[in-house]
Amino acid sequence: MSQAGNGEDSLGLYTEVVDPHRLVRDPLVSVVMITYNHEPYIAQAIEGVVSQETDFPLELIIGEDCSTDRTREIVLEYQRRYPEIIRVLLSGKNVGMHANGRRTVLAARGKYMAFCEGDDWWHRRDKLQLQIPAFLADNSLVCFAGEVQHISAQGQIIESEKLGDGAQQPIRVEYQDLIFETLPHYTCTVVARTDAVRRALLGDTLCSDHSQLMGDMPLWLELSQLGQMAYLSETLACYRHTPNSAMRQSDPLHFRRLEISSLDIRSRALERYPLPGDASRTSSARAQFNRQIMLRAAWVGDVTVTRNQLRRLRGLGGRVGWKEVACVVLAFIPLPRRSLRVVFQKIAPHLQRIGLNPRKYFAGPALGPPCGKE
Repeated sequence: MSQAGNGEDSLGLYTEVVDPHRLVRDPLVSVVMITYNHEPYIAQAIEGVVSQETDFPLELIIGEDCSTDRTREIVLEYQRRYPEIIRVLLSGKNVGMHANGRRTVLAARGKYMAFCEGDDWWHRRDKLQLQIPAFLADNSLVCFAGEVQHISAQGQIIESEKLGDGAQQPIRVEYQDLIFETLPHYTCTVVARTDAVRRALLGDTLCSDHSQLMGDMPLWLELSQLGQMAYLSETLACYRHTPNSAMRQSDPLHFRRLEISSLDIRSRALERYPLPGDASRTSSARAQFNRQIMLRAAWVGDVTVTRNQLRRLRGLGGRVGWKEVACVVLAFIPLPRRSLRVVFQKIAPHLQRIGLNPRKYFAGPALGPPCGKE
């Protein structure tokens, strides 16, 4: 019989639904799963964890954030079915992505921590068995990620991510790989050392800024400063494209704000942790990020962000030309901004035919794939 006990952290009271008599005592791995309104997907997400074939004990901690659909009901039913593995954290009100994730992470008892959000899915039963031995063999390893298989909301395969070099063995991930997103880390593939995750979350780090839309990117950047990181060129999990996913919303302004958040996090990381080598390399990267933030802020009409980035660019000694000035002017102009993307897509081909390349000047370079969800 499951029991409900009260817990408390800096975020306030919460309730844990757990069967202390049947719960595994010393899990090597804690799988943390945050969920909110994931009724169509949460059962598959949980099944992917409880079906893992491992030679070590694990637990699944589910942070259920006051869903308005049947997510909580489904989660509690699974806790009753798997009392030896599942713990459920509940609260009386919605606390949001950052707070829910933080309290779920702090509840972990395992030496290692794996992540799977409530709308993603571990389609491989050997996922953890592939990753954990690498930690046991290398004490300097703090984070291990891999490639994903993209699926639709209905579970149909869209595409498989192929970013690594195809090697059968894990490859090392460098700090600059995260900064320039050459090997972006999808949350549902990551396993990390629990003590390193807590150190990154609780200290004066990039993770302390909860205003960012990208909740997991600061964590990977901080972990890169605490030890070695690895990446396996194999598909380890399924990343689901849902209608309400932050990365897949139809609102182009929301997507631009998400891009601004991604760029800003990486720019702030470079302030704390410069790139190895010549200092000019870091300054050049920061200036490029500033320009890209200005461009996207201009598109969404955020005057404050545009002007702040212009000041940062000047502070770095970056060149301020007509494109930067145009961004500031564009941000001030009252426009039907939700229609700008459609208009731009219609006129761009005509401008290119007469020798102009508006995409080069106004669209900016493409960013890497998303690293997580809102």
